[in-house]
Amino acid sequence: MSVQEKLAQVLGLLDKHNSSVEDQADKVNVEEFQRKLKKLGGTTEEALAEAKWEDLQNAGLPVILARRAAEIFRQPAKVEHTSLSPKAAERVAILYLLQQYNPNDPDSVVARELKRRSDGKKFVVMSSDGKVLVEKSNELYSEVVLKKFPERDQVTVDDVDYAVYPAGQGKAELYDESPIFVGRALRPDGTDDQLNRSWQGVPLEVRQLIRIAVVQGELNPTQEKAHAIFDIAIGSDAMKKIRERYKKSSVKFNELKEQGDLPKLKISRIGADRGKQQDPFYKNQTF
Repeated sequence: MSVQEKLAQVLGLLDKHNSSVEDQADKVNVEEFQRKLKKLGGTTEEALAEAKWEDLQNAGLPVILARRAAEIFRQPAKVEHTSLSPKAAERVAILYLLQQYNPNDPDSVVARELKRRSDGKKFVVMSSDGKVLVEKSNELYSEVVLKKFPERDQVTVDDVDYAVYPAGQGKAELYDESPIFVGRALRPDGTDDQLNRSWQGVPLEVRQLIRIAVVQGELNPTQEKAHAIFDIAIGSDAMKKIRERYKKSSVKFNELKEQGDLPKLKISRIGADRGKQQDPFYKNQTF
């Protein structure tokens, strides 16, 4: 049994206990229990196996439940079970789901359960490197999902502003964009799926000049012309030859370079296949 399954089993016991007692004071605060368990160091299989029932009682469990939970935590691990099952996920508190949530795996059991419970509302807070801010996300879940307050687009944590996302949607990862075909992401190896040729090794300024020529209307990106300009781009003196061919775009390139506003040629895969410019750092192509 994995650490996730063990915790899910314990949380299932707590849910049954809470549903069988009427007095609110006799109910276990499940989220508070998980916080205290984490502070005790109960984050791994080995650590949980060392937990005594007295430790779990101090974390908020009644004596009998604490003893039963300690027995569960001491059960030997079964290596073949490494993920949370859908039924187990339904019994796990939202805080634990957030601790296990990977935004880059939107089809995982955890992601699906978070989406189900939140009904698509935005509450997941992520840092610039895509790491989930668990405590703040848990706070927003209570605010937006449980208490029905309006969703937020961003929140501030320790004087830093963060975007808020719905479960199942990670930060938009940026990819290189085709210099010729606006809105088309290049594959990881630089291959342009419209040409079946790779831009890898072509200097960024050469690609930027080509994009400007497309936007300026000097380069009509038909298949034949696209291959012709690609042949120039991968050859020697590419920048000089393209400047000579597209004078208007050459002048515009110089202007934009002075302004620090050359096209970034980065695009998000979200919406990329619909042919829409998604680069958050690049203004619409109205030079």
